[in-house]
Amino acid sequence: MNEMITATIIALAALASTLILAWTLTELHHSHRQLRRFLARLAQSSSRIRKEQADYQELRHKKKLLEDSVNSGATAVETIHRIVTSSTFGMLDRLATSDTFRGNVRQIRSVHDETSRTFYRSLRSTNKTLHALTNLVMASRRRRINPDER
Repeated sequence: MNEMITATIIALAALASTLILAWTLTELHHSHRQLRRFLARLAQSSSRIRKEQADYQELRHKKKLLEDSVNSGATAVETIHRIVTSSTFGMLDRLATSDTFRGNVRQIRSVHDETSRTFYRSLRSTNKTLHALTNLVMASRRRRINPDER
C-alpha cells in the first residue's frame, strides 16, 4: 500500500515536472520567434556601418537572450528538482519503519541536496563567466566598428 502511494506521488511529481518543462520550452520557442523577427528587421539595414552596428546589437540581444534562458531554465529545473526530491525524501522519511532507515534516508538526502546545490551553483557561475568573456569579445568588436569610442 505504501509503495503504491509512493509510486503515485513520484508519478505526479514527474508529471508536474514535465508540465513545467513544457511551459519553459514554450517560452523559449516564443523568445526564439521574437529573435527571428528582430533578425528580419536587422536584415533591412543597407549601409556597411549600419549593418555592423545592427550585427553588434543582434549579438547583444542573442547574448542577453541566451544568458536569460540559461538562468531562467536553470531556476525552473532547480525548482522542479527541489519539489520532486523534497516530496520523495519526505515520503521516504515518513514511511521509514526504523531509525536506521530514516537516518540513511536523511544522510542520502543531505548528500543529494549538497550535490544539487553545487551543480546549479556551477551552472550559474559558468553562465556568468561566459557572459563576462562575451562582454570582452563584444567590447573589442565594438571598438573595431567605432574606433573613436573608448
